[in-house]
Amino acid sequence: MEGHPVNKRIIKPTWTNIARLTLKLLLYPLGNSTWSRVEANIFQYSMDELRNSSIVPYHKVLFDNRGQRHWASWWAEIYLMSKGFDQIDKNFPASYMST
Repeated sequence: MEGHPVNKRIIKPTWTNIARLTLKLLLYPLGNSTWSRVEANIFQYSMDELRNSSIVPYHKVLFDNRGQRHWASWWAEIYLMSKGFDQIDKNFPASYMST
């Protein structure tokens, strides 16, 4: 495996590198779970190369406190709302929303 990079991830857009590093250093005392939530809410939307997250406006992702981890969660929410689930977080117990 010499000469082959393993798990080399290039963060795009590149402007996010400095912002991510700065926030990561500031949030370091609060632990990895806090950083993961902040990264998902602030940076995941712009780092989605295929723009799947654009199904919802950025401000909805930014201020979401339910713990979304992937763009598919937004698609699922839209689907469930179309089937009559008006507010997803009130239809399911908190334990489902945090896992």
